[in-house]
Amino acid sequence: MIGGMLVPARSYMTSTSAVNFVRLDPALVAVSCDEIKSAILKDLSAADHWKGVVRVMLHPVRDQQEPIYLTSVRNPAGWHYRLEMPDQVERTRFIGAVVNAVLAEMANRNAVRMEGELPPWLVAGLAEHLDATSLSGLTLELQTGVSQKRRNHDPLAKVREYLRNNPALTLDQLDWPSSDPFAAQNDGYRYCSHLLVHELLRLKDGRTSLLRLIENAHDHLNWQTTFFTVFARQFPRLIDLDKWWTMRVVQLSHGEELSRFKPDEALRQLDDILVIRAVAHNNTNQLPIYTTLTFQQVIRDWPWAEQEPLLSERLQQLHSLALRAPASSGRLIDDYRAALAEYLAKRTCNDNSRKNLSSQATLRVKVAIRHLDTLDAEREKVKLRPVLTSSAR
Repeated sequence: MIGGMLVPARSYMTSTSAVNFVRLDPALVAVSCDEIKSAILKDLSAADHWKGVVRVMLHPVRDQQEPIYLTSVRNPAGWHYRLEMPDQVERTRFIGAVVNAVLAEMANRNAVRMEGELPPWLVAGLAEHLDATSLSGLTLELQTGVSQKRRNHDPLAKVREYLRNNPALTLDQLDWPSSDPFAAQNDGYRYCSHLLVHELLRLKDGRTSLLRLIENAHDHLNWQTTFFTVFARQFPRLIDLDKWWTMRVVQLSHGEELSRFKPDEALRQLDDILVIRAVAHNNTNQLPIYTTLTFQQVIRDWPWAEQEPLLSERLQQLHSLALRAPASSGRLIDDYRAALAEYLAKRTCNDNSRKNLSSQATLRVKVAIRHLDTLDAEREKVKLRPVLTSSAR
């Protein structure tokens, strides 16, 4: 068992001529399932609380478009799943099937009466997102060896190419795919679902909200209720979601890449946001001294009433920068934003000075400083990467 995934050992047939098919080896499938599960947890910032069992059953391929089945059974020990697929399958379908199984386990692990319902675009979109980012080097065939992950890769490259020649699907089309069993597998649906998931992850608290959407699915009769419950802050009304989706499609379709910062510029802007320029007076008879402070110094030394508005302003600047940052630095910016947002949300608002900090607020200060120190170290590593690459040449 690997992360709850059980794969039977069996042989596979001769490969077909289709170049986008992979021949699944049982041992490698088990490892791949675990990598896909880990990638999902990392992208959603989720802890591993796996409870169920997923049995992956391979059988000799009979048809190129042979369906993949995921069945679920509840017993006193919890939910068990059976994922049946041919031993030769398209890479995208394999990743999508495993993503579907992992999300089902996450949605139902605390369900008692009924299974949780998830949006149809979530599996397709998350599978495409992972395949373009953290799973881009995933190896599914023994003969292929270890793939090298692509550097400076645009995760939305296929989406951009599709939107150059085709209109984007509406939210209604994503929410209600046709009765065709292969509708959710066509390029248009997968790419537009990818864009939707990608943009939801980029929202403030987007990863947290998507995780809540999955984990709370069993509490509601339909996924729409769950969605607007967990995304209530970002989308109070359906029309707000429609407007946001239309804007994101237009921006991507009309050269949004040109409005993005280059990696060096994004890091420079991040440095500017993280530096706080202040004026210090040693005594009344001397001229003021201009100095720079870090977030950590402000959090540690300033009264809450003074640091809260300043840090809130910097949080908004980080949010604006994240919208224009390339993928190579976007995650680091999002991590800074998440750390600052968590501190502001959890810090006790009635602690107005260092002298009367409560024990809980003192803990929040220590945790925030430690988190920011870790991110600062990671930021320095990111800055050194181009230098190391150039010197290696």
